[in-house]
Amino acid sequence: DNTDVLYGTVTDVMKGVANDAWTVKDKNGKETLVPVIPSVVVKLDVENKKVYLRPLKGLFSDECAIREDGE
Repeated sequence: DNTDVLYGTVTDVMKGVANDAWTVKDKNGKETLVPVIPSVVVKLDVENKKVYLRPLKGLFSDECAIREDGE
């Protein structure tokens, strides 16, 4: 479960026919499209401006991820 990892910042929302997608920009400036589907988006915390994800395998590279505890 990868929900304690910071993958980046949501910079755009794209409306789709089947599902929406978010553009997430990582610390290196790389943008990744993340499908907004129940198997990927675990929790949306609007108050704290956080999204908890369980990304599909290969969606993000390991070097772009930062654990919330800083590791």
